[in-house]
Amino acid sequence: MLFINYLRDQLGHSMSQIAQNGTGTLDGTYRAISHASIGGFSQFKRILDVHFPGPGIQSNSDNPFPLALTDVAAASAGRKDNLFVFVRMLDGRILFNQAAPGRAFVGWQEVPGGARTDEALAAGMQKDTLFVFAKQQDGRIIFNQAAPGGAFVGWQEMAGGVVTNVALASAGRQNGSGANCEMVGMDGDNGLRMRALDLFKGRHFVGKLLCFVSAGISHTN
Repeated sequence: MLFINYLRDQLGHSMSQIAQNGTGTLDGTYRAISHASIGGFSQFKRILDVHFPGPGIQSNSDNPFPLALTDVAAASAGRKDNLFVFVRMLDGRILFNQAAPGRAFVGWQEVPGGARTDEALAAGMQKDTLFVFAKQQDGRIIFNQAAPGGAFVGWQEMAGGVVTNVALASAGRQNGSGANCEMVGMDGDNGLRMRALDLFKGRHFVGKLLCFVSAGISHTN
């Protein structure tokens, strides 16, 4: 019954939809009702583990749903014809979902590498490659990337040694020297101190940054 409550109150499906799409298994019912290509039970378990993480931690209700997935803004970017959405879960894990034109979202998956963040994410394109940026809990800036049709390659630390204490943003641009992707962070004292430096040339980071960093936080010139 708990999974039924999840389908109804967390995902918004009606009881009639759930009954009409029943297949005899939890994952089968989820796939039939959502048209997703990824099973739903792992996502169901993940959100319960975040809110009730250990033995003896129980809900005050037989139906705890809906439960919050995140408390910060999501990030999104397109790669060719697919839309990608990135969120930071309440426990700091970084998830993504994707949808092709005219198709349903396939289901939430964790971005490989096990990175954790305490701020909103940033995402953008550099030519045909999708990038997602995150601020680690110690302030270091990391990124992951996926080429068209490929998987994420793993988290890497941004060159240059910059740290920040606030969320990031990103944008791509096309110019005569090739495709660049630029990342920025917001200044914690409400001032805007811009450092306009390229991050990418071709498919490689060059160790420069377009960034705003808070007073007292180290940075690269």
